[in-house]
Amino acid sequence: MKPYLFMALALISSQPLSAQVARKVVPAPEVLPNCTAEMRTPAFWVNRLESDPDAVLLTPERIAELNAKHHTRPFDTRDIAGDPYTIRDFAEAYDKFGVQPYAGDPLEIVSFPGDSLRTRFRMAREWVAGRKMWDRRQLPFTDGMKQELFTETDAKRIPDLVRPEYGILVRHTLHRIMPTNEQTFWSQNAWQDLFQVTGLETGEPVAILHRSKRGDWLYVRTTMSFGWVPRDNVAVASAARVREIVDARSFLMSLDHRAPVYRDRARTDWVNDLFMGAKIPLAEKTAAGYRVRVPVRGSDGKLEVIDGWVASDAAVSAGYQPFTRRNMIETSFRVLGRPYGWAGSCHERSCSELVRTVLKTFGIRVARGMLMEINYADTVYSMKESTPPAEKYRVLDSCGAGATLCGSRQHIVIYLGKVDGRHYVIHSNGYSYHDPDGTEIRVGRVSVNDMELEGGSDIRTITDISTFSPKGDYRGR
Repeated sequence: MKPYLFMALALISSQPLSAQVARKVVPAPEVLPNCTAEMRTPAFWVNRLESDPDAVLLTPERIAELNAKHHTRPFDTRDIAGDPYTIRDFAEAYDKFGVQPYAGDPLEIVSFPGDSLRTRFRMAREWVAGRKMWDRRQLPFTDGMKQELFTETDAKRIPDLVRPEYGILVRHTLHRIMPTNEQTFWSQNAWQDLFQVTGLETGEPVAILHRSKRGDWLYVRTTMSFGWVPRDNVAVASAARVREIVDARSFLMSLDHRAPVYRDRARTDWVNDLFMGAKIPLAEKTAAGYRVRVPVRGSDGKLEVIDGWVASDAAVSAGYQPFTRRNMIETSFRVLGRPYGWAGSCHERSCSELVRTVLKTFGIRVARGMLMEINYADTVYSMKESTPPAEKYRVLDSCGAGATLCGSRQHIVIYLGKVDGRHYVIHSNGYSYHDPDGTEIRVGRVSVNDMELEGGSDIRTITDISTFSPKGDYRGR
């Protein structure tokens, strides 16, 4: 097993962010090396595009085809040198922790094999039991603490055939490997929560496969993952009723870090926040703003739908926004400076979650995981990490800025363009770089920087480049 999901803990920067003892660590400046203040604005990059920034790269019909085609994408292909190349081990490693290689529809699950569910519980239990962990007090996570969690999963109660209930998430939710909000870390000084799987947006449908012993956690299948969510974040309903919400023909899509929703037209009574990529039914647009239909959890745990209001000037879209380079760049920049959120921790975004939620605003349903996202496009160039930077830049220059992804097993970025021979990206940057005297400069936020900067966006670490520009279907030689 090559658990890239958690190997990335040790690779999150060129020097681990947690190794703070006997070393000076300082926060990065607002403008990173080789950048200017103007580069931190989307207009700077949009205005430099060689082609029409408002040209639609993928129509809704083409996006639907892309989403369907992804389920048949092979894990095994060839790199630009013609050598065998695979992401199978990457996908299998993520699957062990519940992250699925393909997006799916949990409302289509009529039954689920109990053996398969028990296997998922066993893999998680063995992973937790087999390693040292520390809690937020910087004290060891004891065997007794682990056993309490295993008992709470109540795996012995899983039947041979699971008949799921269905539900919908009523708020932004952190998906967990274990039924707990307690954080665990791989070292005393680490900050990445090992129990965190991903962030989930309001309106996400779920199939409820199991309940914890006390009943306050639900084990669910979402469109992209298996794992635990708090019971109070889920409103239960029939699959047909949930589908009325998630498949509403008229809907509002959030394009910002979060867009507030209020109960009243005057927007004085807050009810929810729609994080980037969340969508809920749209009833009408008026001078007072958008009237939406908000899923909430009733006192009995069942789905209720109430009227809500979103400001007319909120960063939202009525329906999916057109897939253009301008929209791709501007949407990415809406979260510039937001803190890096390991696997969605603290309701922020990791590198892959930034890309996933940006693409979701166009209706592109990528699964979470760097290589899974890069390999969603029709045009993908894979290479060895040792491939000379000049060759990697040659490939990148052939792709369209604003609609191109670059990355590796540890990181993913969005390509913005080239200035004075330097290639620039925007990404959720959990890395550090070093100044000449060895001081560690921690970024830890969504940033713009060039691809020579030390860290995950360094061209020397890149192994995969893909573009959504209309270049045809190319996946290796």
